[in-house]
Amino acid sequence: MADEKDEPEAPEGEPPKKEEPPKPSEEDAKEAEEPDDSDPVGGLGDERHFEQVEEYARARGLGHRIFDGRSSLQVVFADSIQGNIVGGDQRNREGESATGLYAERVPRTGLDELARVLVRPPDWEQMRTALDERHLLVLRGRRGWGRTATAIALLSGLDAVHKATVRGDLAELPVGSLPERSGFVIDDPGGRLAGLEALDAEMFADRLKKRGSKAVIVVDSRSRPSGKGTGRFTVEMTGPPDPGELVEAHLTERLGTLAAARAALDPESAELLRAVTPDTFEAQILAEFAQDLADAEHGPRTAADARDDYHERMKTDVGDWLDKVAEDGGLLALACSMAVFDGLNCEAVQRGAEALEKIRAPRRTETGTEAPGIVKRDDLFGKIRARTVAETRTGRYGEMDVELAGFVNERYPPQVLEHVWKQYNLKQPLLQWLTQMSEDLELSVAVRAASAVGYFARFSFPLVRREVIAPWARSRRANEREFAVVALEMLAQDPARVPQALNLVSEWAAANGGMQRLTAARALGSGVGTVLPGGPDRDLAALAEGADDALALSVARSMRELFAVADPERGAALLSVMERWAGETRKGRRIAAVAGFLECADLRVRTEYRGERTVCPALLWLASTSGGFANAEDADPETAERIAKSTAALLAASLVTPQLSAETGAMLRSWVATARRFPALGGELFALLERAAPTHRHENLMKHHLNRLARR
Repeated sequence: MADEKDEPEAPEGEPPKKEEPPKPSEEDAKEAEEPDDSDPVGGLGDERHFEQVEEYARARGLGHRIFDGRSSLQVVFADSIQGNIVGGDQRNREGESATGLYAERVPRTGLDELARVLVRPPDWEQMRTALDERHLLVLRGRRGWGRTATAIALLSGLDAVHKATVRGDLAELPVGSLPERSGFVIDDPGGRLAGLEALDAEMFADRLKKRGSKAVIVVDSRSRPSGKGTGRFTVEMTGPPDPGELVEAHLTERLGTLAAARAALDPESAELLRAVTPDTFEAQILAEFAQDLADAEHGPRTAADARDDYHERMKTDVGDWLDKVAEDGGLLALACSMAVFDGLNCEAVQRGAEALEKIRAPRRTETGTEAPGIVKRDDLFGKIRARTVAETRTGRYGEMDVELAGFVNERYPPQVLEHVWKQYNLKQPLLQWLTQMSEDLELSVAVRAASAVGYFARFSFPLVRREVIAPWARSRRANEREFAVVALEMLAQDPARVPQALNLVSEWAAANGGMQRLTAARALGSGVGTVLPGGPDRDLAALAEGADDALALSVARSMRELFAVADPERGAALLSVMERWAGETRKGRRIAAVAGFLECADLRVRTEYRGERTVCPALLWLASTSGGFANAEDADPETAERIAKSTAALLAASLVTPQLSAETGAMLRSWVATARRFPALGGELFALLERAAPTHRHENLMKHHLNRLARR
């Protein structure tokens, strides 16, 4: 890597200078002509392909939880992001100072669980009354008192609840574009309410009321109120919920009964909770304490271990502790490796530590002049506040016992990485190390390294983009292009960096090199596509128009990702898009549509059908109108019919797409195998297959595939 200093970020409030894309080398200029034969997920229809697609998804999701705690399901309601990424002359390419609301929808399951474990704070009734009357609440309270959970619970009666972050001036928030009958928890840690005053709080509340929506702005009690217009909307939290009741509620949720919860709360743990004061109350840490106590009821760890972990989590000296660890370069390398690979197997963590130390201090590791004596692994991990946990996991070759490594405090990974990046002169060694670890044979290790690259990009975007993300995006190796997408997905989870992520995808989509367009197509899946207003459908359509097979398949895989995280209504819309594409005469969109459908057809759900537990194709489950599936009363018949119609049309299109005949046969084989395993599903399946054969040609092709299955 080039030994360059990081480029300065733009001053706050000023748009960053537009970066010129790097000039491609002669090798990069030829990339579109080079065959891409290194696809890490195999060919479409290959059984291993779908296994690795799911493995990528799991690894990406775990990386987000380790570094960020966010899901990737974000929607953007913003005036600052307009036009299309592909050919989008209207896009605000500077974008840094524009206003937008970045909202992560809270899933219904999360709302239901919160309702079961919530312990209301002392001022609950005052909050609820104020919000019901005014539709806007400014909730001031101490960090750690459960402010966000309280705000979500206050809004849970609406159609949807979003955790939101506002960029720019609150006065310019596009209230008219927000969904109706929705709740918004707006995090405002700095107390930036001046913009709300400029808008006039009364007008803001009135606009929310007209849309049947409500908003709770969560403000730290230590910040000063900014405007006179917010006074009557403000409620101050005078104290946190009762810590004993909070732990008891979480124990009841995990153990099933209140009696079991009270039995698990031993006298020493109860004494610990009685010692909690408003100044030491941390709702999330108390919830984790309850989880550890529940685990102690069934596992080798004890309530004493749970109390030790609680005290470790309450430590706030990460910077000072890490500075002491840094005095021993080997321990610092181990701490960095633990931060990136937290929760993976011990061998991966140690392998990563050895690789970083070789890069950081090559002479010492090569000569071995300062080689330490043999140290027990548990003692070594203990010095960096980490531990090992034994688990039994099921892999491709059956069950196996593995030892997983992780920090005692789940909050350490992002804190350690941020401190090391900002305080130590290790930027180039860290990027070189993560690039090297992305080549690890263990996919979860490689994907986690790419996630860490994206996390570092939040702090030094120009440097990380230039040194790692851009070369990955131009690579002829498909796995490296996937890593560029993983890194960009992590970057896009930070609302402050969304404009940069979108602009980078726009640059790739406009590139002459075929590899960057492939990367753009993949980034528009669940990685970055979910932060676009209205979704990335138009952008994917533009990329798929006239696309070659490689680009069409990249679009197809992104459609699968979008479908996998969509609710039924959004899923129906995605299938309708693919149905339209399948009707086109040019093969680009048609191949993307059929391949996308076949990708979606592989998705499975665990559910019940007429009382029998089944694992069935998600499309079959969503398209059913018979009422046989569990929770069928929650399904919308109109949406189910739209899904059934599009599914049948796309299956019909796949039957007459000779390029994907083998893949269509593989999909049918999988669906029929499901029906054989769960005979009750046979009627649902064959009713759908019948709709997919509207002509004699389709019927004959369907019979051909089914006859081949019968001979197996």
